[in-house]
Amino acid sequence: MQKPNMVDSKPLSASLMLFLFALIILTGCGGSNISMPKPLPPIVREYRHVKIYGGIPGVQDTGVNLQKGDAYTILASGKIDYGPKAGPTFRYHDVRPEQGWPLVLRVGKDGIFSPFFGKNGVSNQIYKSGRLYAGYQSGYLDSRGKPHNPEIYKDDRGTFHVDIIVWDKPDWFQIKKFLADMKSADPDNGAIADALADAENYVAYAAAQKKASEEITKTRKEIADLKKETKEI
Repeated sequence: MQKPNMVDSKPLSASLMLFLFALIILTGCGGSNISMPKPLPPIVREYRHVKIYGGIPGVQDTGVNLQKGDAYTILASGKIDYGPKAGPTFRYHDVRPEQGWPLVLRVGKDGIFSPFFGKNGVSNQIYKSGRLYAGYQSGYLDSRGKPHNPEIYKDDRGTFHVDIIVWDKPDWFQIKKFLADMKSADPDNGAIADALADAENYVAYAAAQKKASEEITKTRKEIADLKKETKEI
């Protein structure tokens, strides 16, 4: 998504850029989408709250390491104004993670992806191992999340709040229970509801697999018993 040209302004100073970069990764700060218990329960291996500031190009290190097969939940909220100096008809004053394309993640050295499409929370399993990076798009990015034209980021203002939960193991029954308890405590939190819905789908899939496996086992036994009875006749 290429952002239209906006009113020119002076580039951010190097000192300001460094200051904002230092603020990118903040844990346990205001703006979190959830209130995690302390200490963390055994089902949670790691939790991070990350702030992604408008005006900072590229993806940033979240400090989270993922292993192939890890189950994770990501919740996001906030907004970024892509043209605070532009007029009221500008289409990108209120850009949010649930729009799909704005928030991007990367695991490992390359392969950016957008976790949200019409929702603010996701629960899933990762298909590769690596460090987790997070950022936002204000124009085209390469596979590593590097912007083709970082200059167009300079006017962006606002913040995305991202909560990352890495589960101890992909026990979707326990994950579902944990998220359901969180939703009960905060019933109006749409991000938790979205993440819970994904966990419920995993539980339903596991239950369907178990039922199918039991049916196959039952059928094989019936066939084996039938063959045995046929031989005995």
